[in-house]
Amino acid sequence: MQPFKTLSHQEQLHRLQHLVEGVLPHYGLASAQSVLLQYEDNAVYRITPRPGEHFVLRVSAADAHSPAAQRSEMQWLMALRRETDLLVPEPIPNDVGELVTMGAVRDVPEPQPCVLLRWIPGEPPTPGIEPAIIERIGAFIAQLHQHAEQFVPPPAFVRPSWDWQRLFGTSSMLGNEEVLSSLASHQNEVLAKVATQLQHTLSLLGQNAPQWGLIHADLHRDNILLHHGAVGVIDFDDCGWGYYVLDLASVLDSFFRRVVEHPKDYLPLRDAFLRGYDSIRALPVDLDVHLRTTKVMRDMVNVNFILSSKNASVHTWGRERLDHIIAGLEEYLEGSSDLGI
Repeated sequence: MQPFKTLSHQEQLHRLQHLVEGVLPHYGLASAQSVLLQYEDNAVYRITPRPGEHFVLRVSAADAHSPAAQRSEMQWLMALRRETDLLVPEPIPNDVGELVTMGAVRDVPEPQPCVLLRWIPGEPPTPGIEPAIIERIGAFIAQLHQHAEQFVPPPAFVRPSWDWQRLFGTSSMLGNEEVLSSLASHQNEVLAKVATQLQHTLSLLGQNAPQWGLIHADLHRDNILLHHGAVGVIDFDDCGWGYYVLDLASVLDSFFRRVVEHPKDYLPLRDAFLRGYDSIRALPVDLDVHLRTTKVMRDMVNVNFILSSKNASVHTWGRERLDHIIAGLEEYLEGSSDLGI
């Protein structure tokens, strides 16, 4: 049988559909309808057992977070559901009470970790959004971080650390000679200089409790949902240990690129977001320095994702996005204060 990774995008989706059909009975959903929402490494499906009732099934890529790490993600979500009023996805255990189901069918020979979550209604922020709503989003993120500060991880809790080593070290894409050879020499030079400069900056910041803890780590526009005035956040797949300000930088970067129509509209939204956050949890001293640093870290998260992906969907937009990011990193090295953050 042809290896799964060598198949075309459409052939992979065809086989993944068989896997979905094999997993759903473990949740009592054998006859439910499944619709693909996204396939960028992970495959995400909307599951509809009956009109008006929806779930999300995430089929993880073979090289994604381990089953233990995904179980830990579900445990944090369960704690958030139990201990706060925050609108986040509710994990659904399978028929034997497990939070992660290892899906395997004949034509997808490598078992894929799968999780089922209750659907959260809503739409992402759009241009023209009122600052008052942005302020609520800031308060939501602050409450998320408040919970993270007092959360006691259960035994065998495993999540990644979004630190310099993960973004630039030997296990990152920048430690892969084959990947580096695919980049232009100028791009390699920029990334090497950023690695050196950021390593120095992060050594000064440290990783003490007030600024380092469990974060969402992927707070772009599409993972923030608004529904009848309520704020919800989805897709905790990348949650892990990191700087709390990294979540703030991720939100602001996404708003700058995808929510405001004109740069002049950005500052009122930025101020509203930070005001909402600060009303719940104090912002750090030297906020601009922290945001500038974590904006670069967010860029490097995206660089690693683009360079590591074997997914055809990512390849359609990845290289153009990579060029844009590296141009921004050059501005960072030149000391520009205008980094879209």
